[in-house]
Amino acid sequence: MEERNLRDLWFALLERVKNIDVAVLGFLRTRMTWIAVLIGTLLVVWGLVDHNLYAVLQVILAGAGGYFIGFLPAVAGGILVTIIHALIGGVSQVRSADTVVRLIGCSYIAWLGREHQVMVRRRRTEIANLPHGSHTISWALVNEVRNSLLGMRLLLAGKNTDRTSTSELELVESELLRLESLFGSLKEDS
Repeated sequence: MEERNLRDLWFALLERVKNIDVAVLGFLRTRMTWIAVLIGTLLVVWGLVDHNLYAVLQVILAGAGGYFIGFLPAVAGGILVTIIHALIGGVSQVRSADTVVRLIGCSYIAWLGREHQVMVRRRRTEIANLPHGSHTISWALVNEVRNSLLGMRLLLAGKNTDRTSTSELELVESELLRLESLFGSLKEDS
């Protein structure tokens, strides 16, 4: 009986660990982009504090390479920057622990750049696939209305006198008629 209680306790403990794993991995998965940004920022700050411009260059190239070229070329570029740093600065300048951390971090930043490119493409596709109904107004028309209203306001409020000349009132009236015709043609098109 005691053996059965121990086994039940063991399985309950395993189930609890499994639930915690699922919760933690879900938390990390939903915040993966922010974690990558934090890692990239930390790597850049570390490179600046350590006066290691190769580390800063490596992070920037990894992100840009991941966005514009792809994940694997960006990681290869990070490795290439490390090799160049070793050749120019001497192998004694390259610390193995720092190099491993930077390469792992730059791989993560390259992934972030690639994910950002995928997100931008997806968003562009979604915007392009939005239905454009008859209620959509062109920017040219909106700008025409803005300019006309601004012009009328300047004509009416341009002078500080109580009188507005008849020529200015005629200009405002003609502009209002023009706007009315614009909206009339818009109503006919829909």
